[in-house]
Amino acid sequence: MNRIDWEPTIINCLTANTPAAIRTPIHFPSDRECLERIAPTVGKLDLANVTYGWIHNTMELARVGLSANLLPEIEKRPDLEVEAVVDFDLDQNGDLISPFVPVGEMAGAH
Repeated sequence: MNRIDWEPTIINCLTANTPAAIRTPIHFPSDRECLERIAPTVGKLDLANVTYGWIHNTMELARVGLSANLLPEIEKRPDLEVEAVVDFDLDQNGDLISPFVPVGEMAGAH
């Protein structure tokens, strides 16, 4: 692992749209950079078209965070309930801010 030159490896796998080919997780300095670099590998050139999912705890899947652009699909499912719509905001470092705050305290809820 220490002998791998990661920068060209990452560039090659992203250019070929095959991030799984590396066989080890790719790491980026921020969530923003990760999204910007990975989204084109699935044909998403505009980040507004990327769908996001955030699982806070895999042992408790009753509450998950999903991007607002999934709302039309969610509304088609009678077994799903929308608690609140919040933005997936980035902090000053470009990292996603967790949507898992108590519902009554959601600053970005609308």
